[in-house]
Amino acid sequence: FMVVYLKDNRSEDSLMQTKVIEMNLYENPQFAKALFDNNVFSYYDKKKIAQISEKLGLYQICLENYTDIEDIRRVMM
Repeated sequence: FMVVYLKDNRSEDSLMQTKVIEMNLYENPQFAKALFDNNVFSYYDKKKIAQISEKLGLYQICLENYTDIEDIRRVMM
């Protein structure tokens, strides 16, 4: 339901975009990956999503969302 509501990809929906991705990372990582693959959202909190992905072992998503070189190096190791 929320993905349909947020389909317009507006910056004012950034908190909701983050929450939708976060919930899917925990419950349905394949759907979260599909959201990323299809570039559905652009305004989510990339660092928060990267940190959650790292905890879950979803390293590709981490690398796509981290911007700090130290974070990227840590994930690569």
